[in-house]
Amino acid sequence: MVSEKYPKVALLSIKPRFVEKILSGEKQIEFRKIRMNTAVSHIIMYATYPRQEIMGFFEVAGFDEGNPAELWQRYSKVGGIEEFDYWTYYNSNRKGFAIRIGRVFTLKTPHQLRDLMDFASVPQSFCYVERKIIDRLFKLITGE
Repeated sequence: MVSEKYPKVALLSIKPRFVEKILSGEKQIEFRKIRMNTAVSHIIMYATYPRQEIMGFFEVAGFDEGNPAELWQRYSKVGGIEEFDYWTYYNSNRKGFAIRIGRVFTLKTPHQLRDLMDFASVPQSFCYVERKIIDRLFKLITGE
């Protein structure tokens, strides 16, 4: 369950190939252009088109920031992304953010966003969601 001390949960839109790498453990860092509140304890993974479903979530092990060159130097071996794709993503951005992925939870059956939340639009990058959503996902995994 999500701790009262760290009540923030985020829903993150991620390309399906990267969600699969996170679920397999190959990808241990999620790179972002936009800073996220460091009080976030869990991130729900929404796999974008063509999957368009929630496939799991992970505990946040920490955050880091720096220019893209610094982040690449620190995390390229565990970032789960090819160098060309990394630089294409950051393009001319001067600042980058890295989310360190902790324990990962896989849903046995992926779920549609509308099945778990009361809003229909998918965030372009991420949005904060109510804690009760992560509690529902824990119950789906544990069967409680």
